[in-house]
Amino acid sequence: PQIILSIRDIPSGPRIRILNTTDTFIFHKTTYDLDLSKTCVLVISNSGNTIETVAMTSALLALYEKEKVKNISDHFYFIVGAGNTYLNQIGTNLGAHMLPYDNGIGGRYSGFSSVGLLPGLIAGLDMKGLLAGASNVASEFMTEVEQSTPARAAIVMYMNKHLDLVAASYANTLDSFLEWYTQIISE
Repeated sequence: PQIILSIRDIPSGPRIRILNTTDTFIFHKTTYDLDLSKTCVLVISNSGNTIETVAMTSALLALYEKEKVKNISDHFYFIVGAGNTYLNQIGTNLGAHMLPYDNGIGGRYSGFSSVGLLPGLIAGLDMKGLLAGASNVASEFMTEVEQSTPARAAIVMYMNKHLDLVAASYANTLDSFLEWYTQIISE
């Protein structure tokens, strides 16, 4: 979601903040001015047991309780993998809106699933266009493998025994993408 939301032009519609760290300073900076009675939280976790996500969810729930927000369950949505997990228990006990996490898709690869699409739709982005563009790229890759840019780049790197890849951009809107891309390549 962070990558999809970072490439939008001028944000319109609901303000969307992404909380992806347990750093207390960042948590406070992200939440200090929220009107919780008008704020929804979307909790996302494939495993449903990620300790950082469980901790942030618990901290957010504590904020809602402290502010005595009515009908807290109406403010929480969960996209969580199946099973008896901490986040499924929290969401179920809360009576929150529970959405299934698409099975078999790891978190780092979930941008074209409900994990990336729902925040994009909430932000008012053209997610059909995003999916159509991704489909075109995938189709081209599958039908013209040898001529595709990714395959040609991999072949050149392999043939020249270049084992390092540098991804650089002067477009700050691509920072989230480049961090993700670096992590994927490293893995």
